[in-house]
Amino acid sequence: MEYQIKTADLDEIRIMLEWARIEGWNPGLDDASTFQKADPSGFFIGYLNGAPVAAISNVRYSSEFSFLGLYIVKPEFRGLGLGYKIWQHALNYSAGAARGLDGVVEQQANYVKSGFKLEQRNIRYSLTKNAIRNYNDTNLKMVDLLNLQIVLTYDADFFPAKRDKFLTAWLLAPHAKSLAYLVNNEIQGYGVIRKCSNGYKIGPLFADKQEVAMALFQGLCSSVAQNQSIFLDIPESNLKAKELVDHFKMDSIFETARMYTQPIGDISMSRTYGITSFELG
Repeated sequence: MEYQIKTADLDEIRIMLEWARIEGWNPGLDDASTFQKADPSGFFIGYLNGAPVAAISNVRYSSEFSFLGLYIVKPEFRGLGLGYKIWQHALNYSAGAARGLDGVVEQQANYVKSGFKLEQRNIRYSLTKNAIRNYNDTNLKMVDLLNLQIVLTYDADFFPAKRDKFLTAWLLAPHAKSLAYLVNNEIQGYGVIRKCSNGYKIGPLFADKQEVAMALFQGLCSSVAQNQSIFLDIPESNLKAKELVDHFKMDSIFETARMYTQPIGDISMSRTYGITSFELG
């Protein structure tokens, strides 16, 4: 039995995301290319006797912080220790850095063994049929190259490390729409909606006030096809985000355990109405 772990290229990242789709994680249509922009060396795939069987990502945003995701072993190869080996390979990639992940709840105890501690629950909500259309607010502006830097600067309050390369690709992806809430050219929030295997996901959704988050949510929903499912992942700790999903009668369908190996400081969870992604933080 020959098991080889290598850095995944773009085609192999697409394989990883196809596995994620099969697992029900509903990746975005542009996720392979945008994820790779975050850290081209941070995606790993395991081959057993020449066939891909396991995968993981550990995106190193800086020497101080990385985020793990896409940890998958094909079902027929589980229980052979292949997952543990690729997990250790990924951890070694960011040795010395604080690490984060969004793990399924049933695996939380295993992550604790690797030094992760629970920070909070993130909960996915679904709007089964998007009926929001023709929403208009003059403060909502499409994110483009002219206002991109304003958004990148604002984002720094919400993440443990700079992520400009990834975020630029995320904001301008072909199957995404990005809106900023600007008052006299001062930003008060922004959000992204992207086409996924099933419906659309909103993320991130960051806003200084709940009414700004509500405006962004409605603007994003009205910018895409009607009668499609809309998904939003909120931090349980933000009660105003819970009020937003309740207002639109969204249903809770899934949750993860956000965990870190070290304290990561204030990242404005009270202004986080939707996290960017379970895979990259």
